[in-house]
Amino acid sequence: MDLSSYQGIIFDMDGTLVDSMPAHINAWQQTCADFELPFERDWFYAMGGSPTINTAVALLKKIRH
Repeated sequence: MDLSSYQGIIFDMDGTLVDSMPAHINAWQQTCADFELPFERDWFYAMGGSPTINTAVALLKKIRH
């Protein structure tokens, strides 16, 4: 396979070769602690794959109700 015509190749490893969910969960847990927001590990796992902005909006809606 001749790839010389390409300047680079992007490969999305997340969820395929690398399970980054534990790092995401840890980051959300720390962020929630810093801002005194509730943190429910199972809920954040269920949001896996959702864009960050969608997760943040859903969290704000969740804590307002």
